Amino acid sequence: NKEVRTLSASLNYAKLGVDPILKTPKAQKLNGEIITFVSYCEDNIRTFVLEDDLCLQLIERCSDLTYHTKPNLQLQNTMRLAILIALTTSARKSSILDLTWDRVNDFSIDFRNVELKGKRKKRPHNAISADLRPYLDKARADAKTNYVIEFEGKNMKCGQFDSFWRILRDALIYDDGSPVYDATKPLSERFCFHSLRHTCLTKLRRSSMHISKVSDFAGHSSTQITERVYLHADPAHQKEEANIASTFLRKKPRYDHNYRNDRNSNAV
Repeated sequence: NKEVRTLSASLNYAKLGVDPILKTPKAQKLNGEIITFVSYCEDNIRTFVLEDDLCLQLIERCSDLTYHTKPNLQLQNTMRLAILIALTTSARKSSILDLTWDRVNDFSIDFRNVELKGKRKKRPHNAISADLRPYLDKARADAKTNYVIEFEGKNMKCGQFDSFWRILRDALIYDDGSPVYDATKPLSERFCFHSLRHTCLTKLRRSSMHISKVSDFAGHSSTQITERVYLHADPAHQKEEANIASTFLRKKPRYDHNYRNDRNSNAV
């Protein structure tokens, strides 16, 4: 959001003559209007979280992917690996697509890329789970490039990845047959690849993991970011809190309703 505000101020200064610091006009404004940008990430925090059955269905759907109308095993394995990395490490799409094998060892994945220039979001260095390890070993054995996510002998670009992701996204359905992705829903409630990151971090917090550990796992610079953006209040997973709040109902009352009525009658 800082980048969006900086871009807004710069364009106002260049096109409209508005001082980016004082926010005051320095010259005649173009069409009398100030350029403004709506930041969806700030006002509409995405809250979609996949339950376990949908995560498994998403992984299984990778086996149905085709390329030029024909099943393509490399494509299926590549998309499955990207999804598994996101669900088990909370990595962002950009971190996954530029991940190289020299930053993957037997125990951890280092999503930090020193070759990237400019100020970017902080990236974590996360451990590899025993469940993810076999998929990485298979991908490394079949690798033709230094990129973990590759297709047809080169790293998969974001646009190409998105086209295959949309196929998987649109194929995902609930038990009643309704689609998981619904374009008519508000942006905050739509299912997207970044929802896998939200799913991972939300599940960690549901398991009662301390917020500082979740924040470190996500690569956040502050626990406030983790709390504000990624940890969603989910009534379906608040049974423990509800049970604690209602413990008084399980205690035996010192006197029953009839006794209270008798006392009131005697008092009159």
